[in-house]
Amino acid sequence: MQIKTKLTLLATACLSLTSIQSQAQNVTIYGRAVMSVNQVETGNTNKVTELRDNASRLGFRGVEDLGGGMSALFGLEMGISADTGTTTSPVFRNSYVGLRGNWGTMAMGRLDSANPTGSPIYSQITSLTHFAPNDAGATATSATMQNARNRTSNSIGYASPKLGPVTVRARVYLRGADTAAQPEDSMKSTDLGLDYQSGA
Repeated sequence: MQIKTKLTLLATACLSLTSIQSQAQNVTIYGRAVMSVNQVETGNTNKVTELRDNASRLGFRGVEDLGGGMSALFGLEMGISADTGTTTSPVFRNSYVGLRGNWGTMAMGRLDSANPTGSPIYSQITSLTHFAPNDAGATATSATMQNARNRTSNSIGYASPKLGPVTVRARVYLRGADTAAQPEDSMKSTDLGLDYQSGA
């Protein structure tokens, strides 16, 4: 009896996966693996050669046309330490669902600058910053100041359509991760950003 139940559950799961795969439209699988070999000198005699990961990742993004100018969006991006073969902690850099229309774009979930609504403060910083070749990004240059307002869980983000040279971005953090370092009520706040871009 237990074997039949397990086989039935397995068959149902396979049919569900087949159904999901056949309905998916415009799904993109993307990623990057970036590593560097560094020689670090500490003092006059201590030289350490290391292999270092520089923000490698694997992700899935999708868009589904809902008609009437509306689209449903989703994304799931995990961080991978290519030098050790392990995932980062937390595993997911972003995980969201969203809607896009002529009124703008809204996303909910674990959001960062790579989600369709961007990040109100971090997106402004990265548009003005140039990175070293083996830098993981702006987070590597000043993680405390910049990344603290970029990757947030339990969030709702919004990006307006381009209004002439202006785009408005907003994000509301509903609660923290409920850990000792980030109590559940520690992150309730709102960020608002205004991007102005005219010409080159």
